[in-house]
Amino acid sequence: MCAGSGGLTGCGKTQIALEFAYRFRDEYQEIIWLRADSYKNLIQDILSVLEKIYHKKLSAQDLPQAIELAERWLNQEQKRLLVLDGVKDLSLFKLFHPDAYTGHILMTCNTRVTDRACSFIHLVSVEDMDFEEGALMLLRYIESGGASQCSLKDFSTEQIAQAKLIVQEHWGLPLGIAQAGAYIKETACSLREYLLCYQQHRHDLLHFHGQAMADPAPSVATAILRQAAVIERENPLAITFIRLCATLTHYALPEELVINTIPLLDPTVQTTKHSLLAFHAMLKSLIFVYFLRRDLKTRALYLHPLVLDVLRAQMSVQQCHHYTELAARLVQHLPLLDRSGRYKGAAVKI
Repeated sequence: MCAGSGGLTGCGKTQIALEFAYRFRDEYQEIIWLRADSYKNLIQDILSVLEKIYHKKLSAQDLPQAIELAERWLNQEQKRLLVLDGVKDLSLFKLFHPDAYTGHILMTCNTRVTDRACSFIHLVSVEDMDFEEGALMLLRYIESGGASQCSLKDFSTEQIAQAKLIVQEHWGLPLGIAQAGAYIKETACSLREYLLCYQQHRHDLLHFHGQAMADPAPSVATAILRQAAVIERENPLAITFIRLCATLTHYALPEELVINTIPLLDPTVQTTKHSLLAFHAMLKSLIFVYFLRRDLKTRALYLHPLVLDVLRAQMSVQQCHHYTELAARLVQHLPLLDRSGRYKGAAVKI
């Protein structure tokens, strides 16, 4: 069996994989964790594992032999969990899909993978946590770094209430919750004290990376900004749209309004036909990394609030001025929404 999880950069996929490995550790004879975010890291980890198994020193020059040894090892009849963390290139995955493999493979990735590209993988999209499961994750993290089987019944009503408020402030993002837990644990502050500090110094705490956090895990802000930099290189219109929404502090916008506003964001787009093509290209970039969600029933775009918070905080004075001017021109058209939140359909005049 192979399962793959995907979600927003920093949504906690690695933490979820760690939790799965911890909870079901007794059901496997071996649990092997490999970094799969790059070919270099993957090969380094493969060689390291094989050296321990076969007691033989291997180098990158021994790669053909190493792959042969890896296939032989994986085809042994053992109940094994193989975790491939941070997969970006599915072609690397083929190294670990031998015909006779009898174990389980758990794969995490930051981008959406199409069903056609991996029909043999059961895909799970990692969504934001609800208040109860997020509160339990936070309290467990504070209690024992997450390695605990306790339930909400083991905590006071006050602790649960404060934990839920912290989860709400982090919009249910698992990495944000783990980040809050690390901060509370390392500073020995109370849940209430952390909540007050976060409300007053949100930007600083979103950049916090504590010693209690897993080494590969960046801060929430760092994870989002890294992905935003990639989007800016690949599709400048997409990052312009996100920054404009950050200035407006709008988390949901009607599709039709966005399409008709694209010429305002990109003067090279002249016609409705070109606006639609640009709109689809923008969606591809942003949905691919879970920065926004498209609801086909309501024809609305829902942007992740923490993404907007982080991008808003890192904009320069000049950028703020530029996007404020754009926002002022766009706000003139926001009254075109009716009471149900639907766009009335009048074209935006530039």
